[in-house]
Amino acid sequence: MKDKQTSIGEKYLGKLDLDSDVQQRIGKGKITTHISLFSGCGGLDVGFANAGIQTRVMIEWDKSCCETLRHNFLWEFLKERKDHKGNICWKTKEAMKKTITWYHEPEPVIIQRDIKTVLTKEILESAKLQVGECSVISGGFPCQGFSLAGKRVIDDPRNSLYKQFVRIVDEAKPASIMGENVPGLISMGKGEVIKQICEDFANCGYEITWDILNAADYGVPQIRKRIILIGKRVDLMKFDGANRPSFHIAACPGKITYPYLFYERLKRWKNKELIKKIEEDPMSEFGEKKK
Repeated sequence: MKDKQTSIGEKYLGKLDLDSDVQQRIGKGKITTHISLFSGCGGLDVGFANAGIQTRVMIEWDKSCCETLRHNFLWEFLKERKDHKGNICWKTKEAMKKTITWYHEPEPVIIQRDIKTVLTKEILESAKLQVGECSVISGGFPCQGFSLAGKRVIDDPRNSLYKQFVRIVDEAKPASIMGENVPGLISMGKGEVIKQICEDFANCGYEITWDILNAADYGVPQIRKRIILIGKRVDLMKFDGANRPSFHIAACPGKITYPYLFYERLKRWKNKELIKKIEEDPMSEFGEKKK
């Protein structure tokens, strides 16, 4: 039923010539905007900026990380940067832009606070965006409790911080979401944890898919594997009894597509119950095996 609804919505939307203001209002205009959660030192945000995406807000609680963000994204701090001889690197903003490729205007608002204390209303106001207007919200939510490198405890309080990501997505309704985490997340609870995370995002109105990607396959001189989770908002055009159209963003729960590698892991762990749940759930499926 859900797939049928989505196809009908997309069919009608394809016939509508939405003007640029409307496209921008629903996060799909020419200006691609981004809100960064758990920003850290801004690695993901540099990538977004180099792809032409404006990061409007960064949220990070760590003081040192926020200092790094300010010195890399704000002209007020960049203009004080000195080279190894002690000379000011750039006299003008235009000169700086030739080197700092990720710099953009408007500059991001950097919020240095515990994300649990930051209201979505404050985030959107800082970003100068309305509900549904942001193009993408990203978050590399804390992974110490999931990582194979540390002591893995399923009830580690840091593991629940992804729920703040879910809260903000559910309230801000961006056009898309991107989450990043360590591969160790997959085996937590023998697959139950990542299934719950996917369902929480899907219930916000997003089609969810994820896979493990290796940075070395994308030009980075380092073997660095990470789970990358992508969500696409489910938008529908509906008609009432008087044949009047109404547009709905995040209109219904989205479908979850798990990579085939997850199916293989579940078989290895002999978690037949979870395999059965996914296969019998009309809102979930396993992707095809990669060749």
